[in-house]
Amino acid sequence: MAIKEQSPASTGGATRPRKTYPVQWWAVVGAGVLLVQAVVLYRWFSTGQAVPTPTGATPVPEWMHTGIRVYEVVSVLAAAAIFYYFLWKPWRREGRITLDGMLCLAWVQAYFLQDPGYNYFHPAFSYSSVQLNLGSWTSQIPGWTSPNGHRMPEPLIGIGGLYLWGFFGGTALCCLVMRAVRRRFPAIGTAGLIAVAIGTWVVLDFVEVALMGLGLWHYGGAWADYSIFPDSRLKFPLYEPLFVGVFLGAASCMRFFLDDRGRTAAEKGIDQIGVTGRKATLVRFLAIVGMLNVMYAAFYNGPMQFFNIKADPWPADVVSRSYLTNGLCGPGTAYECGPMREPALGTGTR
Repeated sequence: MAIKEQSPASTGGATRPRKTYPVQWWAVVGAGVLLVQAVVLYRWFSTGQAVPTPTGATPVPEWMHTGIRVYEVVSVLAAAAIFYYFLWKPWRREGRITLDGMLCLAWVQAYFLQDPGYNYFHPAFSYSSVQLNLGSWTSQIPGWTSPNGHRMPEPLIGIGGLYLWGFFGGTALCCLVMRAVRRRFPAIGTAGLIAVAIGTWVVLDFVEVALMGLGLWHYGGAWADYSIFPDSRLKFPLYEPLFVGVFLGAASCMRFFLDDRGRTAAEKGIDQIGVTGRKATLVRFLAIVGMLNVMYAAFYNGPMQFFNIKADPWPADVVSRSYLTNGLCGPGTAYECGPMREPALGTGTR
């Protein structure tokens, strides 16, 4: 005899609560991130702020100009190779976007919302305006208080490309290191592998010093007492690789520690929420975007605000170069490049 399903009335009016899975929470976060990003970029273009930040009056050394152009070409080619081998080729072969393909797209998205976040409250960092740029969308980010934020020369191809070959490619390299360590030391455990991921990125991040030597960016407002080369444009805070290690180590672990179906922690519960095919892929992608952005904000951009609101004066080697100050602060503006102060009345430019 068939057993009839009990109605709420026959069970005293009680119903079993519907369970919410992690993938749903992360997907909501990801959708919110994409919505904010879309509004920010729309307002950036519609207000006419999407214009190049000029290099200013300071002559740019010829070697630096040439080196940066070569870097931009290499960055584009490297990003295209990552895009092809990790997103396009597997997609064509399998007929669906793979985890690595979704991670590639998530990293591109993270560039547009998270990359400028270092200067959220106060300018302590800037790219060189020698790089191809359209200024920045930062002034449209909710809560942004750093002055003249739209003048930050966000390098659309130089750094946008780096998010693919540097960040995604770096996490793939870090995962290779973690697998090699696990083979060599089978008893290392999860905590040990997390430490390996963080340590790998701490070491990798010192590549920044070479890229700063090329003239791509600077950490002018970093705490001098905790920096190497504190009196030059190569000023590099030693707390930078520590926070990079935690953030990108966590991003590497997200890619490394997968379940038996090859899914990340952000996708937990995708098989239980009743979606399949393209809808499931969309939910998974949104969840990955959500987790990646939360890690970026919690492990890097958030902690960096503590150092930046207490920024040290920028070195003269930076302030004397208009293509490094970019009208964010210093000569021709109402703001000093360094500790937070109210602008002097009647000074500066709009």
